[in-house]
Order: sequence, then C-alpha cells, then structure tokens
Amino acid sequence: MLPDCNRGVIASLTPRGFIFNVQDMRRTDHVLAQCNAPIRKSTRGILTLVVLFSSAFLTTALASSDAKAPSLKPAPSNQNVASATATNTNVIPSFSEAPDDKLPLAPGDRVSFRVVEDRGEPKLLTVADSGELEVPYIGRVMARGRTCKDLTAEIREKLEQKYYHRATVVLSVDLLNTSRGMVYLFGEVRAPGSQSLPSGERLTLAKAIIRAGGLTDFADKQRVKVTRESVSGPASQVFTVDVGRVLQKGQLDKDLTLEPGDIIYVPGRLVNF
Repeated sequence: MLPDCNRGVIASLTPRGFIFNVQDMRRTDHVLAQCNAPIRKSTRGILTLVVLFSSAFLTTALASSDAKAPSLKPAPSNQNVASATATNTNVIPSFSEAPDDKLPLAPGDRVSFRVVEDRGEPKLLTVADSGELEVPYIGRVMARGRTCKDLTAEIREKLEQKYYHRATVVLSVDLLNTSRGMVYLFGEVRAPGSQSLPSGERLTLAKAIIRAGGLTDFADKQRVKVTRESVSGPASQVFTVDVGRVLQKGQLDKDLTLEPGDIIYVPGRLVNF
C-alpha cells in the first residue's frame, strides 16, 4: 500500500509568520522517500525495456546488412602483383601482317614501314618515279618490280649490319597507285600502243594482246618477245612466249605476268599459211 504523499506538513501559517515543525519535517522526509521508491523502480523497469528493445533492433539491422553486403574478393598480394608486372615487362607484341609476295611494286605505290623493336608508329613511304624507296637509316632501295616480301629481307639484313642486333621489319602495301605504270605493244597486233597497268589487277601477256584487239593474221604466235628492264643491273631481260598455247590451248601456266615498262613485240610470219 502506497503512502499518502500529500501528508506531512512541515510549516503552519500563524499571525507571527510560518512556524516549522521539526517532527513533521522528519516525517515528511520519510514519506517522500517511500513515495520515490516505486517511482525509481518504475523508471528502472522502463529503461531496461528500452535497452532490450534497442539491442534487439540493432541485432536485426546488423544481420540484414550482413546479408545484403556484397562479398569482396581478397586483394592480390604484393608478390602476385610483382609477378604480373615482371611478366608484362619487355614483351614485344606479335604482328600478324605477312608481307605481300605476289604484287610487285611500281612508282606511286605507298607502303607502310616499321621496325617492331622501335615500338613506334608505322611510317608511310612512297615509291619514287625512279622506282626507289627511301627507307629510314639505310637510304634508297630499289623497289620497282619487287614484292614487299623481297624488300623486307633486304631491309632487315641492312639494318642488322649497322643499326640493330635484331630487326623485325614489317612492310606492307598501304595504297596502290591508280595506274601502276605502262606496257607497250607493237608488231602484229590490231591496236598497237601503250596500255596502263591498273592497280589490284594482274595483267598478263595474253590479256594485253586481247586488250589490243588480238593478233593479226600474219602474227607469229609462237615467238612473242617481252623485253623487261633489269632491276638489279643494266642488262635487260628478254622472254619468248608461245601465246598460241595460252590463247588456243588454254595453257595458262605458259602465260607471263607483265610489269611496268615491259615492251611487247609480236613478230610476223615469213610465210602465211
């Protein structure tokens, strides 16, 4: 049973003023102590409930955050990083470009040149009217009538003689001139004269004769001569081709691929059968 907290008068008003009763004051202190005891108990119980509720809420929140947090992979160790760095050091990239070994170069053609060990951008070189190619470090190299594969071997050899311990040369056709040069026909053809060599097309002797209107009735098909200026020396080359086998019998392996500057002569027969 709770005590009456309104009891206990500690002072009374008299005509002379307030008169304090010591006994009542002691009684009042005892009553107040009894009144505060259940209040303190109630407060302690409320605080306990608050702490328990807060702990439960924090535990639930932490469990939810752990479930949603992404799993992190462990960072690579310094040893692995150093190993990867050492592996990627001084690695020369591989190139898949294969030098062209079929198309001979002619004045006006543009090629892409680079040395892999330099790790630089490719340089564009143009074949001059003289047929020469100005190559870095080594100077002029005769390119007319030669393929990129042939030139690559010569350029690599000259670079390794003076400038490189090992030179990986990449030489490829970048742009062909619209006209790769001219060939000249005269003799027993219906339309003698010059013909241009179009870029990207393999012009053979038989094709050139057909473009010239064909052979005349007095043409000697078995002894058609093609004179070609030599690239490596002053002497010229002369080819004798039996065009009859190509045109009439279809033996295409007997045909001759023409190059810029070729001179084609179709002789006449002494006796017309």
